[in-house]
Amino acid sequence: MKRNLIRWLPAVLAPALVATTVLGFSVSANAAVKAGAKCSMQGKVKDSKGAQFTCFKSGKKLVWKKSKKNKVSQLSPTPSTKTTSKAAAALFMPLPPEIATPVNWGNLLSRSNEIPSIVYQDVKKVVARNRAAGNYKVPYDIYRGPNLNSENYADLDSWLDDLFAFSARVYKPDKEIFLLFPYEDVDWAINKLSDSEINHPLYADVIRGANQDPSEQGSRQNTVPRNPKGSYTGIWSLGATLRPSAGTPTKLLSEKAMVNHEYAHQVQQAQWFKDDLNGRFSGMSSNSPCWLVEGTPTLLELVLTHSSETAFKNNRAVRNIYLDQPLATPLGNKTAESARDLLIDTAYVEKWLEESSTTMPSCTQVPTYGLGYSLGYLAIEALSAISGAESGFGLFQRLADGQSWSKAFSDIYGISWELAKPILAQYIAENAVNLPR
Repeated sequence: MKRNLIRWLPAVLAPALVATTVLGFSVSANAAVKAGAKCSMQGKVKDSKGAQFTCFKSGKKLVWKKSKKNKVSQLSPTPSTKTTSKAAAALFMPLPPEIATPVNWGNLLSRSNEIPSIVYQDVKKVVARNRAAGNYKVPYDIYRGPNLNSENYADLDSWLDDLFAFSARVYKPDKEIFLLFPYEDVDWAINKLSDSEINHPLYADVIRGANQDPSEQGSRQNTVPRNPKGSYTGIWSLGATLRPSAGTPTKLLSEKAMVNHEYAHQVQQAQWFKDDLNGRFSGMSSNSPCWLVEGTPTLLELVLTHSSETAFKNNRAVRNIYLDQPLATPLGNKTAESARDLLIDTAYVEKWLEESSTTMPSCTQVPTYGLGYSLGYLAIEALSAISGAESGFGLFQRLADGQSWSKAFSDIYGISWELAKPILAQYIAENAVNLPR
């Protein structure tokens, strides 16, 4: 059967970087620095006398710490996804938002009203900064069903470009495969899986499971079946029956929001590319907090879907739907009772954060998993205001690298999880109450 549409974006191969650039952001080589000396901005990087220093938080002070210099690979111009997707192999430090007065753990609560705007602007700046640095694109193929309306996913290319740019500093998927189709093309999609150009017939069960009803086509993203260790390829089943909502008032915006959210899951799982990802509880499902797993994609869903801050804030309020009604799906993402009937105070949220910081195999089965989309988002919003919108991905990269949760958290946010948790819980509780209900 003829391919309806193919998109192939070869990974951009970075030339040797000049000495003043590391992983896409500029560093200064002017004034000499030394370990332990004071610095002004957490995450800032500086070269001095042949060594590299990073600004870290130590107690209440910001000080320079000598760090290993990132090696820049001399890549072949051949578009090899094996090499280019892992080019930025060193663990990155997220950059905090570029604002006159930084948000920190001491002023987070008093600046609560500013946080949504700070985070919205920072996400946009991250996309622009990473795009300008280059080497951010991921190869992908798109297959459109013969009966798919041309308006469905019409701007998918531009959505993906933003997503690729935002996630450029962590490990990238080697390739993405998209099958777009209405319900009447289910058999076409299943048959397409056996074509040599895709060759993933085992994904047929997922497509069947997501398309049991013509009025409610499900969209799914997964690791390809039998994904080999050392690489990561994603495969998607995208239905055409998504409906507008209060936060995404057009069908196209609803599609865009879904793609933004689900691609973040692809990036999360891609951090575990060295592992066997074929088990149900492998990769991020083995050791990642549940609120982080859903909160991080919701950040991209809410911000990147909209070109105006006002529309983002309206969508942010709609996200509170998960406080208003039960959520239950065959995948186990469930909130068994309406959170409207719960007392969402600081004590409840702090307990919920701790319970949902257990590993995925257990927390997906608890009745409050669905709160990761609302309360989890508010956690990521607060954390992004402090250490930058990329910081959630930084946590996943470190967890996949074998770091403990406590070390990964303190490395990025400059405070222990135990000290941060009550402050985070208060921010979440206050914002959850203030959202329209």
